[in-house]
Amino acid sequence: MLLTETLPEGTEVMIYQTRMAKKGRINRMGHDLGHILTKEATDKPSVWVQELLLLKGLSRVYISPDNPELSNELLHIEDKAHQEKAGLWAEDSPFISLSPETVINGMGEFSIVEGTVAKASSVRNTLYLNFGENWKTDFTIMISSALRKKLAQRGINLMGLTGQKVRVRGWIRDYNGPLIELDTPEHIEIIASNSPLPATPNNATVPINH
Repeated sequence: MLLTETLPEGTEVMIYQTRMAKKGRINRMGHDLGHILTKEATDKPSVWVQELLLLKGLSRVYISPDNPELSNELLHIEDKAHQEKAGLWAEDSPFISLSPETVINGMGEFSIVEGTVAKASSVRNTLYLNFGENWKTDFTIMISSALRKKLAQRGINLMGLTGQKVRVRGWIRDYNGPLIELDTPEHIEIIASNSPLPATPNNATVPINH
């Protein structure tokens, strides 16, 4: 209903896609990916459709490794809806953020988990953030060496996250307890200061259609 009202037949829009022409513009299902902005009219301001859906709590942010543009903006908008308990963030919603204690409820699903890091350890250059005393059963975030380098380039000391509260999003699977393997730097946030990790440069999209 909201999209029907926002984008009635005949609505002129601008579509923006990632700068990477060979990656990130089409997903594995063959769907075109892009940000939609309605054209401004004398009686109607322009609307960024992704922002509208997030503010209403009708969607969650997922950042593709090949399509990272505007990630900080999207995460801040989602956080506003989260704080206001809008839509998916209502207290009785099954989509609210999980904790290390309730993460088992999201097994096999894309979920958002918030918790305090109990310990950070490195095994053969892969980093593990553990959220309990028993790494064989507790919730864990696994971060590859490649992503460690990207996060280090942003000034993030992952080994120094012990005792800090973080928010991570991804697919939860069973590997010595519930685990999320981080697939892009944008999917982990330090929320003690309520802010996402620093963004990469050139965080912008390019128009591809009118």
